[in-house]
Amino acid sequence: MFESGYEIMDILNAIVALSNYVIVPGIAYGSQLALGALGVTLIYGILRFSNFAHGDTMAFGAMVTVLVTWWMQSVGISLGPLPTALLALPFGILATMALLLFTDRMVYRFYREQKAKPVILVIVSMGVMLPAEVSLTVAVAVPVELSCLRSWSQHGLIASKQRDLPPPVGTEMMESRCAINADHKATSWWS
Repeated sequence: MFESGYEIMDILNAIVALSNYVIVPGIAYGSQLALGALGVTLIYGILRFSNFAHGDTMAFGAMVTVLVTWWMQSVGISLGPLPTALLALPFGILATMALLLFTDRMVYRFYREQKAKPVILVIVSMGVMLPAEVSLTVAVAVPVELSCLRSWSQHGLIASKQRDLPPPVGTEMMESRCAINADHKATSWWS
Protein backbone atom coordinates (compact mmCIF):
# COMPACT_ATOMS: atom_id res chain seq x y z
CA MET A 1 0.00 0.00 0.00
CA PHE A 2 2.72 2.49 0.97
CA GLU A 3 5.89 2.39 -1.10
CA SER A 4 8.12 4.17 1.38
CA GLY A 5 8.21 5.47 4.91
CA TYR A 6 7.96 9.03 3.58
CA GLU A 7 4.30 8.61 2.68
CA ILE A 8 3.48 7.43 6.18
CA MET A 9 5.42 10.39 7.64
CA ASP A 10 3.51 12.77 5.37
CA ILE A 11 0.22 11.39 6.64
CA LEU A 12 1.35 11.63 10.27
CA ASN A 13 2.59 15.19 9.73
CA ALA A 14 -0.76 16.11 8.19
CA ILE A 15 -2.61 14.62 11.18
CA VAL A 16 -0.38 16.51 13.64
CA ALA A 17 -0.78 19.77 11.69
CA LEU A 18 -4.56 19.30 11.52
CA SER A 19 -4.82 18.66 15.25
CA ASN A 20 -2.46 21.52 16.21
CA TYR A 21 -3.93 24.16 13.91
CA VAL A 22 -7.60 23.14 13.58
CA ILE A 23 -8.89 20.63 16.12
CA VAL A 24 -7.27 21.84 19.39
CA PRO A 25 -7.82 25.58 18.71
CA GLY A 26 -11.40 24.84 17.63
CA ILE A 27 -12.13 22.93 20.82
CA ALA A 28 -10.52 25.68 22.93
CA TYR A 29 -12.43 28.48 21.21
CA GLY A 30 -15.68 26.51 21.29
CA SER A 31 -15.19 25.91 25.02
CA GLN A 32 -14.71 29.64 25.61
CA LEU A 33 -17.90 30.43 23.69
CA ALA A 34 -19.81 27.72 25.56
CA LEU A 35 -18.65 29.04 28.95
CA GLY A 36 -19.57 32.58 27.96
CA ALA A 37 -23.01 31.49 26.78
CA LEU A 38 -23.55 29.48 29.96
CA GLY A 39 -22.61 32.48 32.11
CA VAL A 40 -24.88 34.87 30.22
CA THR A 41 -27.72 32.34 30.41
CA LEU A 42 -27.28 31.88 34.16
CA ILE A 43 -27.18 35.62 34.79
CA TYR A 44 -30.27 36.17 32.69
CA GLY A 45 -32.08 33.26 34.33
CA ILE A 46 -31.34 34.42 37.87
CA LEU A 47 -31.24 38.22 37.69
CA ARG A 48 -33.49 38.68 34.63
CA PHE A 49 -31.24 41.03 32.67
CA SER A 50 -28.68 40.60 29.92
CA ASN A 51 -25.26 41.53 31.27
CA PHE A 52 -23.37 43.13 28.40
CA ALA A 53 -20.26 43.33 30.60
CA HIS A 54 -20.04 39.53 30.85
CA GLY A 55 -17.46 39.25 28.05
CA ASP A 56 -15.33 41.90 29.69
CA THR A 57 -15.61 40.03 32.97
CA MET A 58 -14.30 36.90 31.26
CA ALA A 59 -11.50 38.94 29.69
CA PHE A 60 -10.61 40.38 33.12
CA GLY A 61 -10.27 36.88 34.56
CA ALA A 62 -8.11 35.82 31.63
CA MET A 63 -5.97 38.96 32.03
CA VAL A 64 -5.35 38.29 35.73
CA THR A 65 -4.49 34.67 34.97
CA VAL A 66 -2.02 35.66 32.24
CA LEU A 67 -0.38 38.36 34.37
CA VAL A 68 -0.03 36.02 37.37
CA THR A 69 1.34 33.33 35.04
CA TRP A 70 3.95 35.77 33.69
CA TRP A 71 4.89 36.78 37.23
CA MET A 72 5.18 33.16 38.40
CA GLN A 73 7.35 32.29 35.42
CA SER A 74 9.57 35.33 36.00
CA VAL A 75 10.27 34.28 39.61
CA GLY A 76 10.66 30.59 38.72
CA ILE A 77 7.46 29.15 40.18
CA SER A 78 6.19 26.17 38.18
CA LEU A 79 4.51 22.79 38.33
CA GLY A 80 7.27 21.00 36.45
CA PRO A 81 5.93 19.70 33.13
CA LEU A 82 2.43 21.10 33.73
CA PRO A 83 1.49 24.62 32.56
CA THR A 84 2.12 27.40 35.09
CA ALA A 85 -1.31 28.79 34.22
CA LEU A 86 -2.82 25.97 36.29
CA LEU A 87 -1.26 27.60 39.37
CA ALA A 88 -2.41 31.06 38.26
CA LEU A 89 -5.99 30.04 37.46
CA PRO A 90 -7.26 30.25 41.07
CA PHE A 91 -5.95 33.83 41.26
CA GLY A 92 -7.88 34.71 38.10
CA ILE A 93 -11.03 33.11 39.51
CA LEU A 94 -10.69 34.94 42.85
CA ALA A 95 -9.99 38.29 41.17
CA THR A 96 -13.02 37.84 38.90
CA MET A 97 -15.20 36.95 41.88
CA ALA A 98 -13.98 40.08 43.67
CA LEU A 99 -14.68 42.23 40.59
CA LEU A 100 -18.20 40.82 40.26
CA LEU A 101 -18.99 41.28 43.94
CA PHE A 102 -17.63 44.83 43.85
CA THR A 103 -19.63 45.66 40.71
CA ASP A 104 -22.78 44.15 42.17
CA ARG A 105 -22.44 46.00 45.47
CA MET A 106 -21.48 49.34 43.94
CA VAL A 107 -23.67 49.40 40.82
CA TYR A 108 -26.34 46.76 40.34
CA ARG A 109 -27.64 46.56 43.92
CA PHE A 110 -28.87 50.16 43.78
CA TYR A 111 -30.91 49.50 40.67
CA ARG A 112 -32.32 46.24 42.01
CA GLU A 113 -33.44 48.02 45.20
CA GLN A 114 -35.12 50.67 43.03
CA LYS A 115 -36.90 47.83 41.18
CA ALA A 116 -35.58 49.20 37.89
CA LYS A 117 -36.82 47.73 34.63
CA PRO A 118 -34.58 45.15 32.93
CA VAL A 119 -33.77 47.58 30.11
CA ILE A 120 -32.27 49.98 32.68
CA LEU A 121 -30.05 47.19 34.00
CA VAL A 122 -28.93 46.43 30.43
CA ILE A 123 -27.93 50.07 29.93
CA VAL A 124 -26.15 50.07 33.30
CA SER A 125 -24.25 46.93 32.28
CA MET A 126 -23.06 48.80 29.18
CA GLY A 127 -21.82 51.53 31.50
CA VAL A 128 -19.91 48.92 33.51
CA MET A 129 -18.47 47.49 30.29
CA LEU A 130 -16.57 50.66 29.27
CA PRO A 131 -14.36 51.03 32.39
CA ALA A 132 -13.67 47.29 32.23
CA GLU A 133 -12.33 47.63 28.69
CA VAL A 134 -10.17 50.59 29.67
CA SER A 135 -8.71 48.71 32.65
CA LEU A 136 -7.85 45.75 30.40
CA THR A 137 -6.09 48.02 27.95
CA VAL A 138 -4.12 49.84 30.64
CA ALA A 139 -3.17 46.67 32.49
CA VAL A 140 -2.02 44.62 29.49
CA ALA A 141 -1.31 46.69 26.40
CA VAL A 142 0.58 49.53 28.06
CA PRO A 143 3.11 47.33 29.97
CA VAL A 144 3.70 45.19 26.87
CA GLU A 145 4.29 48.27 24.74
CA LEU A 146 6.67 49.74 27.35
CA SER A 147 8.52 46.43 27.42
CA CYS A 148 8.76 46.50 23.63
CA LEU A 149 10.09 50.08 23.71
CA ARG A 150 12.72 49.02 26.23
CA SER A 151 13.70 46.01 24.15
CA TRP A 152 13.87 48.04 20.95
CA SER A 153 15.92 50.78 22.60
CA GLN A 154 18.48 48.20 23.72
CA HIS A 155 18.89 47.25 20.06
CA GLY A 156 19.28 50.91 19.05
CA LEU A 157 16.00 51.00 17.12
CA ILE A 158 14.50 54.02 18.90
CA ALA A 159 15.77 57.32 20.23
CA SER A 160 18.33 57.14 23.01
CA LYS A 161 16.36 59.35 25.42
CA GLN A 162 13.83 56.49 25.81
CA ARG A 163 16.50 53.96 26.79
CA ASP A 164 15.93 54.62 30.49
CA LEU A 165 12.38 53.28 30.61
CA PRO A 166 11.72 51.36 33.81
CA PRO A 167 11.00 47.68 33.23
CA PRO A 168 7.38 46.73 33.94
CA VAL A 169 6.45 43.68 36.01
CA GLY A 170 7.11 40.43 34.18
CA THR A 171 9.44 42.06 31.62
CA GLU A 172 11.26 38.82 30.92
CA MET A 173 8.08 37.17 29.73
CA MET A 174 6.79 40.19 27.84
CA GLU A 175 10.00 40.78 25.91
CA SER A 176 9.34 37.57 24.04
CA ARG A 177 6.21 39.25 22.68
CA CYS A 178 8.34 41.94 21.04
CA ALA A 179 10.12 41.03 17.87
CA ILE A 180 12.77 42.46 15.62
CA ASN A 181 12.25 41.22 12.10
CA ALA A 182 14.94 40.54 9.49
CA ASP A 183 14.84 44.16 8.26
CA HIS A 184 15.69 45.34 11.81
CA LYS A 185 12.26 46.92 12.18
CA ALA A 186 10.65 46.65 15.59
CA THR A 187 7.20 45.10 15.81
CA SER A 188 4.97 44.25 18.73
CA TRP A 189 2.73 41.20 18.92
CA TRP A 190 -0.40 43.08 17.80
CA SER A 191 1.12 44.90 14.81
